[in-house]
This record gives sequence, structure tokens and C-alpha cells, in this order.
Amino acid sequence: MKLQSRFSFGRRRAEAVAASNSPTPAYAGGASMAAAAPTEQAKPGVFQYPANWTLSTRALAAVMVLLSLLHVVLAVPPMFRPYPYPPTPVGVVVWTVIGLAMSMAATWFLAALLVNVVPRLEIRPEGLGVRELFFTRIIPWEQIGVLRAMEMKNKDRYVVFVPFTGATQPEKFPSPMLSIIPALAGASDKGERGVLFTSDVTGFNELMQGILTQVVRAPGRGANARVEAFLEEDAVMPAAQLLLDPLSAIQRLTGGAARPGESTAPADMNLYSINDRESLEPIPWKSVMLRQLPIAAMPALLLLADVFSRNYFRPSVASYAIWALFLLVLGLGELPFVAMVMQSLGEMMVGSGRLDRALRGYLELQTPRALTIVLGAALLGVGLPVMLTQAFWFAGIMLTTFLVTRFVQNMYFLPSTPTMIAAVAAFIYQASILGLYYGVR
Repeated sequence: MKLQSRFSFGRRRAEAVAASNSPTPAYAGGASMAAAAPTEQAKPGVFQYPANWTLSTRALAAVMVLLSLLHVVLAVPPMFRPYPYPPTPVGVVVWTVIGLAMSMAATWFLAALLVNVVPRLEIRPEGLGVRELFFTRIIPWEQIGVLRAMEMKNKDRYVVFVPFTGATQPEKFPSPMLSIIPALAGASDKGERGVLFTSDVTGFNELMQGILTQVVRAPGRGANARVEAFLEEDAVMPAAQLLLDPLSAIQRLTGGAARPGESTAPADMNLYSINDRESLEPIPWKSVMLRQLPIAAMPALLLLADVFSRNYFRPSVASYAIWALFLLVLGLGELPFVAMVMQSLGEMMVGSGRLDRALRGYLELQTPRALTIVLGAALLGVGLPVMLTQAFWFAGIMLTTFLVTRFVQNMYFLPSTPTMIAAVAAFIYQASILGLYYGVR
């Protein structure tokens, strides 16, 4: 079910109404709603996620912050032991504080995500209100651009991104999460800010109607502005889709169709997965490896945070910087290695392999593992045993391996047994990085 059929807005629905011979649209409101929207006043209201979601995320964020502070309080004072113990070297104190700061930064980052990922939104005459921890941020209606919506086909849910430009009110308080969360979800372009929410918000239809109505009525939109021009459907938010609707994400990455009854073969492959058209464009290795860099850096940073925070047990930490650099290099090599294994598998089994498609796919399939490493670093910051960090990391490895299996199956139309070659290669490479981290620390 398309989003616009729920509240009568949207580009695609407007085109369908124009092409229909029926004088009365089948959906509530119809074209008259779109035509009347510029002259209507949206009713003010407050829209938020279910109370248990909001309370749970905020309580968990508060507990994480308090535990991270308690961890610092318990870790730092023992280094300043009174006589007759020998004084702790200054270098040990400095590196320990740096390690604690790194792990605490991961904890606070995750806490900020939890607080902001379930926002409370308000429709106000002056703009869209986003409730933050201590105040409500106002985004003027004239600064909001075209809304982007992505349907999660497996659950009939939607993810909506409301982009905006310019300053918000109050201006003196920064809003980094309005840039970070859309970027992590893959909803925004470079440097773009906006509000991200899903259809789990109570009163979702009324919220969308209110936002679109006010955006169309904003100063500078013009007298002939129409609501459907400010809603883009079928937007792609890669990370959000992979986490919330993995089946559709894999179908997109392999070029397959998502609707029943349609061919799932990519546009440049025939029914037997043999290339009908070779890609002549060279692979942009520089941009590909730059995207792989933050994923590869996570295990290295986790190792440094772990070792440095326990530095009073290990006076010399210079060698660990070298090991962290080695982990970084291994992480950078993971993407081309696994992608080439996928390409070789395709050439061996069906006579054709696509390195570009494998690179693009595996770059996204690593997202769950990257999130589990961040979660593990956050647990390290609250002082929990490192085995929990490793357990979450291993869970991410298993999830990525499963996604690789499904990805290769869809890309080459193979049964599960032959795809185990790529799955085992991906698992061994990921597990070797985890094993090296475990051995070095």
C-alpha cells in the first residue's frame, strides 16, 4: 500500500488520479484535498512514539550516561594512590584518561542516538517543533524542502525524512543529531540536515498532512504550489532499509524486483544471471575505500580505547598503536577481498561475476556489524566486562554473514550450498579481525 493512499497526498497518487476516468478518487479526500491544502490551516498538535518506547530509550540513555561517569570515578582515583605506594607515571595517567574518554564518547554518542531517534514532533504555526531534552527546537516551514518517504514493504511501515536548510530556533544551541541520524540512515545528502521518523508515530497520517499543508502555505512557495510536489515517494535510505526491511534491501542491492510476479533478474543480466552487457565504467576505488574507512577504523579505535583505559596495568602502549594500525589495514582489505570472492563465485558457478555490484552490496551489508561494534564500545564505556563487547561484535559478524548468504543467492540465483563459499570467506575474515583484537588486548 502506497503512502499517499493513506492521506491522499503524493506525486505518484496525483498522477494516478489525473489518469483515471473516475470522477471520484477511491481514496479519502481525493484531489480536492490536494487542491485545497494551500488554503487550509493545519491543526496544531503533538505527535510522538508510544510512551513505552520514549520512556525506555530515555531511561536507558540516562543509565548509560550515569554508569559511564561512575566508571570514570572508579577508574581514575586508584592511579593517585597515597604513600607508601610509588607515584603513578604521568604518561600512564594521560593515556588512561584518553582511553576512558574514547570509550565514554561512544557511550554518550549512543545515548544521544537513543534520545533523538524517537523524537516528539509538534505542528506549530511558526514551524515544525522537535522536542529535545530541555527545549523544543523550531524549524520554520519555509526552510523545509521536499519530504522523502521510504516504504518498508515487509511490514507496511514508512520512514520519512523532512529536510531543511538554514538556522533553527533557538540558534545558539547546536543540533548535531539532526545531521548525524539522517546520515547514518542514508536518508540525507552530504551535509544535509533534517528530521527522521517512522509511521510508528501516533497520528502519523495527521502529522504528514499537517507538515505538507504548512510547507505548501509557507512564504515564497507561490500561489500555485501543490502538496504532491513536496512529497517524494520510493526514496532509498540504505542503512535504515537494511536494518528494518533487509529483504527489500537485498533485492535492491542485487537489482531485483520487489513485487511478486515480476522477474528478479537484474537489468543487465538474463534469466541465467549471465551478463548481457559488461560494465565499461571503472570502479571508483578511492571513493569506495573512503566509505570503507570508518567501518575499518572501528575495531582499531575499540582496541585503543580498551587498552588505554586499562593503561595502569600496562605501562607501555606504543606497540598497541601499531597493532591498531594493522587492524585498520585489515579492515580496509576486507571489502575488496570479500567482493572478489563473490565475483569469483559468480564466474565459477554461472559464468559471470560482477565486482561492482559485490562491492556496493558488501559495503552496505557491513552496517549491522559496525553498529554492534559501536554498541560494544558503549558497553565498554560503562565499565561492563569486555566479553560483552566481544559477544555483540560476534553477533554482528553472524548477522553480516547471513546477509552475505542471502545477497549472493539473490545476485546469482543459486541455492544455499554454493553460496557458502562467499559466506565462509566473509565469516573467516571478520572472525580473524575479532580474534586478533582478542589476542592483542
